[in-house]
Amino acid sequence: MNKKLFAALILPLMLIPLASFGAAHLYDSVEKKYKLHIGKMCADLTYFHVDYVKLIDKNNNGTLFGDELKIEVIPGPCGLMTIRILVDPVSPDFVLNTTMEITNCGDLPWTATWAWGTPIQTGPRWDNDTTDQCWDETPTKNFPMWPESLWSWKIEYFKVNATGTYPATPTQYPYKPGDVFRVVQHINLKQPANTAEMEAYKKIMGTWFWIWEIWTFATEDPITDSSWTYSTQG
Repeated sequence: MNKKLFAALILPLMLIPLASFGAAHLYDSVEKKYKLHIGKMCADLTYFHVDYVKLIDKNNNGTLFGDELKIEVIPGPCGLMTIRILVDPVSPDFVLNTTMEITNCGDLPWTATWAWGTPIQTGPRWDNDTTDQCWDETPTKNFPMWPESLWSWKIEYFKVNATGTYPATPTQYPYKPGDVFRVVQHINLKQPANTAEMEAYKKIMGTWFWIWEIWTFATEDPITDSSWTYSTQG
């Protein structure tokens, strides 16, 4: 065979292993992966109960609920719920005791505040008028509008969880997922006991009163921590 032809054929074959060796690499890798679950903020009305009611049966049919006392639970956006309580008519010795429970149904702890949505106004707001306004009206006069001698008002708060029930102010405790914020409330229109109280009662006869309450819930403040280290160095 022609030596030049042989060299032309054999040299490329000899170069193949050299080319393969030159292109070979060794690999290793380290990965870092994040998995972040966005927490759910949720405060749902899960229980509302009329514990006791004392009311005039206007039409003498022996029924108060759905008649002289009407209660609606209205769902709203983002889980917001409104309880509408209509009592008609109210007379001296009217009593209404209720229990309401709001459950943390999310996975973010929150605290509860009894307010109007502004920092300077707290507690219930009352208003009165001779005409029945719609539910969307916003009361404009500050509590109390009802003559002090003619009514009593009491409200108690409790934190309820798997370990028990604890008296609480609205902002005293954080409420963890599954915890319950319980509100026990009493309202009572008293019987006038003397002439002065009777005159005060006459001034509110025929008027409508609104009691507007708002509970707001905000996520608990996050905490910080440091530091966590993984190391193979001694």
